[in-house]
This record gives sequence, structure tokens and C-alpha cells, in this order.
Amino acid sequence: MEISPALSDPLDLVGRAELLDELDLLLAGYGSPPDDLRRRAEALRARAEVIDAALADDLRARILAGSLGPAALRAELRRYASDPAEGGRDADDQYDSLDLLIGRALGIAAPAGEIADLPAGMVAYQPTPARWLLDLPERAGITAQDTFVDIGAGLGQVAILVSLLSGARAVGVEIQPAYVAVARRSADLLGLGRVRFRAEDALSADLGAGTVFYLYTPFVGGWLVQMLARLRREAQFSPIRVCAYGPCVPAVLAETWLRQRARCGPIYVLTS
Repeated sequence: MEISPALSDPLDLVGRAELLDELDLLLAGYGSPPDDLRRRAEALRARAEVIDAALADDLRARILAGSLGPAALRAELRRYASDPAEGGRDADDQYDSLDLLIGRALGIAAPAGEIADLPAGMVAYQPTPARWLLDLPERAGITAQDTFVDIGAGLGQVAILVSLLSGARAVGVEIQPAYVAVARRSADLLGLGRVRFRAEDALSADLGAGTVFYLYTPFVGGWLVQMLARLRREAQFSPIRVCAYGPCVPAVLAETWLRQRARCGPIYVLTS
């Protein structure tokens, strides 16, 4: 049991992820695995994780050095993205090895503070799979002149990644202070002065600077209706784009003041 030369290739991020899954299944099949098998499995896991950590560190270093602009970063991340039509990873909301790489490279960690219970109508944070974000700036026409606002930004991955892939300013609005603290640390780690995070209720936050708004179903029911009404009022002052993903999509598509512009996988892009 050892890493093959192919799996030692940094590009084979998917292969190493599948190897780690297989190791888990193998060890789970033993109530108490033999010591030799356990040691070999642990050594194999450690070797795979060292390769992946080095890959993430290198990616972060190149972002910090400014050697990966939006187009170069998009091309680089595509090298590691799995084909969503293969390997049972075709569900819209499934995460894959690219998410692990990006999370490590961006320095996104588990929140340390208390996570408060949300009122009925607010939806618990769930990150967007990174593969759907690679083409979003191009499909949504996001440029360095835009301000991208993530409603319910969670740990900040969407706002940070979209800014890196487009050059746009980005604002993450998130009601959980513990999540905001993680997102701010990640932006600081990467030296991203054009990315900010605010610990606020999006229904009352100042959204006036936004030109592109991202909603991965932060609300349901009446609260979603209120959020869409707020965006409609913003659109009366200047045109906006709305990127919708998840269960909120039918409600967003039903808004008569919006028209569909494009799709990026399961993410719908609409304009006012």
C-alpha cells in the first residue's frame, strides 16, 4: 500500500482525495485494524496530506506575490477541478477536492466563536462548491469596476474568490460574528484590501454600493420576499445583477423586474 507516481503528481488532487476516501473505507471495515495495516494507512494518509498542503501553500504564495491575476488564477484552478460529470460528484451542492485546496490556500479555518441560533426564515450557512465560481465572473460580467456583495457570506470564500477572479471590490454581509472573524483573517492573510466583511443583518445593511449581489438562499419565505424587495429598490437607482443559487432560484426567477442573463452551472445570473 503506497502512493503511486501518478498520485504523487500535485495535479492529481482528485486522485489523492479518492485515495483518502478509500483509506477511510478500508479502516472502517476493521473493528480493530492490524497494527501493520494501520501504520501503513496512516503513513499513506500523511504523505498525501503533505502533498496537498504544499500545493495550497504554493498557491497562496503566488496569490500574495501577485503572480496570479484573475485569468491566470482561473486557469490554474481549472487544472485541479474535477469533472462534475464523473465520479459521482455531479450533484449541484456536492463539494470536492478543489474546495479543500481553495479552503487551505485562502486560510479559511473553522470558526472559534459561538454560532448563534438563527431565527426562523434565515438559512444556516453552507458554502458554494468552488467549481461553480470559476466561470461566474465571466458569465456575470463582473469586472474591477464592480462591487460584488455576498448576502450571507459565511466564512468568506465566495467574496474572496470572486474578487481574486475578477479584480472587483467585494463585500460579505454575514450575521454571525464568528464567521466574519474567519473571513476577515483570510482576507488579511492574502492582503486583499478590496475585500471587506461586515457583521450585519443583510435585511437592514447598507447595500447601496453593490452592483452584483450573490444569494445562496440566505432566507426563505417572507424574509426572502423582503430581501428581493430591497434589491428591487436598489435597482431603481442603478442597474444591478443578481446571482442566485440553491432553493431560492425559483423565487428569484419569478421576479418580473429581473431578466435572465446567463447560467453558470446551477447559478443563475439575472439583470435588472
